[in-house]
Amino acid sequence: MNGASFASGAVAPGQMFTIFGSNLGPSSLTYHDDLSWDQRFIGAINGTEVLFDGVPAPMIYTSSGQVAGVVPYEVAGKTSTAVQVLYEGVASDSAAINTGGNHNSASDPEVRGNTLVMFATGEGQTTPTGIDGALAIGATLPMPKLPVTVKIVDIDATVSYAGAAPGEIAGVMQINVVIPDNAPTGAAVPVLLRVGAAQSPTNTTIAIK
Repeated sequence: MNGASFASGAVAPGQMFTIFGSNLGPSSLTYHDDLSWDQRFIGAINGTEVLFDGVPAPMIYTSSGQVAGVVPYEVAGKTSTAVQVLYEGVASDSAAINTGGNHNSASDPEVRGNTLVMFATGEGQTTPTGIDGALAIGATLPMPKLPVTVKIVDIDATVSYAGAAPGEIAGVMQINVVIPDNAPTGAAVPVLLRVGAAQSPTNTTIAIK
């Protein structure tokens, strides 16, 4: 979003931006506290870095749910740019946790047959009815009204749980997926999450061994 108006839309070189999400940075808000040797804002703050086509953006502040910076001038002349947030080396398009509790990555893939925990947002209305800003606590956690399915490449995976992420704000969905025994292995295996007719970005991947 535009860092001044919070309006969504196209970005421009040199534009201040804000990204909202979860687990983007440290739990407390951290502003830049140092400049580079040539008196420029540095490209990472407290473990958070935002890349535009691999180019680090100058960072203004970071927190778990919101980060801000400036779009690099290197995007000038492009009609699109791939944006990726990294926190402590974990990329934003790898929002999955292995059975052992580690972030799923090329260096730490999950084993076929094990359960992978994925996180997403945008599941729509829930049962019980969602409450704005509420934390997911208690014995009965909200679950999406629409059906949730997961495909790994073109293989249907078993979804053992799909609902509110315990302890997180309403809108963060947790999906526990059993990786099929016949799933392909690799560092970037395509995974597709569907909630009703809506689906996750087609470039989402997980690592399987």
